Amino acid sequence: RCKESTGRVVMWKEMLIKNSFTLEASFAGSSIVNKPCHFNIQDYEKFGQSICESLRQYLDILSDTKRMDSIYLDITKCVFRKLGKDKVPPALLPLIYAGNDSTTSIISISDCLQALTQCHKTIYEQDASTSEDSDSDPEGGELPELPYQKELEAKEAEAELRKKQIKKKRSEKAIEERIQKLTRKRELHILNDFNEIKPKLNKIKIIDIQP
Repeated sequence: RCKESTGRVVMWKEMLIKNSFTLEASFAGSSIVNKPCHFNIQDYEKFGQSICESLRQYLDILSDTKRMDSIYLDITKCVFRKLGKDKVPPALLPLIYAGNDSTTSIISISDCLQALTQCHKTIYEQDASTSEDSDSDPEGGELPELPYQKELEAKEAEAELRKKQIKKKRSEKAIEERIQKLTRKRELHILNDFNEIKPKLNKIKIIDIQP
């Protein structure tokens, strides 16, 4: 299936939004209730309240390092369990399955990422094989790997260059205004000096001295 026009894919490509959430809605077609029903204002208000509460919990977790480490560790273990014992490196098996002492410890997010990196290829292949489970799922390998970090650095460099250019223009403009101000000041001084000596020049009589 083509997912190029789905909301998550478009938002990722155009705005590089990583965390995108889809609200699935059914218009009088739900199989949960016996008869067709429509959403009303109260339903949408409850949706909004639930979304806000979820976002609040999400932000609280982001600000708590210990909870983040615990969540990443649980996610890492869950991923390894889905891969199966035969696809997980032997050194990481004791972390998931109790019974043996592990020589590797995972206590932080960086440890989780390092452990997942060791199985990156296997995880990617498994995700690609199940990419058609959801039309709006951007995790299935159909998204191209965008050079996010490079693009971000390029934008930052461009912004920095623009700031320097603006600063240079302002500096040049300030110098030009300073020169104009000094020129006007010098002309004013000359005019004032001339006005001061002009009466004296009018009093000077030219004497014709004959031999």
